[in-house]
Amino acid sequence: MNKKMETNIIMELNDYKSQLYAKKDGPILIKEVALPKDCVGWLVIDSLKLGGSGGGVRIGNNVTLAGVKLLASEMTLKYSFYNRRAGAAKAGIYCPDSITQKEREDILFYFGKGLKGLLCEGVYRPGVDMGTDPNDIEQNLKGAGINRRTDNDYIDTSYYTGISVFAALKAVASFKGIELRGARIGIQGL
Repeated sequence: MNKKMETNIIMELNDYKSQLYAKKDGPILIKEVALPKDCVGWLVIDSLKLGGSGGGVRIGNNVTLAGVKLLASEMTLKYSFYNRRAGAAKAGIYCPDSITQKEREDILFYFGKGLKGLLCEGVYRPGVDMGTDPNDIEQNLKGAGINRRTDNDYIDTSYYTGISVFAALKAVASFKGIELRGARIGIQGL
C-alpha cells in the first residue's frame, strides 16, 4: 500500500471515529408528530453526516420516545462501526395493534406529512424496521409529497445490523475460546 493511500484510509477512519468522540449528550433533533387513531410518531436524529441521516421507521404498541432515542444513538454506533457515510436516526410510531390497513396507511402518510421538510431536504432518509415494510415507507414518503423513490432513497439497515452482530459474536467467541465453526447459538429478543 502506498503512503498516499494509507494516509487517505487513516483520515477516513478518523473521520468516522469523530462521530463517536464528538458525541454529545443527546440527539440533534427530536420531532414529534400527532397522528390519527391516538397514535404518535417521533423522529430522532442522533448524528448528521454529509448533511443527512438515515434509519428505520418502527411501528407498534410498545414504541416509546425513550426507546426511539436509544435506538437512534445505537444507529450512530452501528454506522460508525461499519464506516457508513451517513448520519444516524430512528423513527418510531406508537400505534395500537387494532387498526385497519387503511388506518395504517393513513398513519404512515400523515407521519410523512409531518416530516415533510426533513424528508424532502434529505436530512432524514427512512428505511424499514420492526413492524414496517417497503410499502409502509412508500406511504410515508408519499405523505411528504415524494411520489417516486430511487434505489438510493431506500435504506435497509438490517444489513448493517447483521454485520455488527456477527462481529460482536465473533469477538465474544474469541474471548471465550469458542470455535465458531460448528457452534450453535440461540438469540433471545425481539
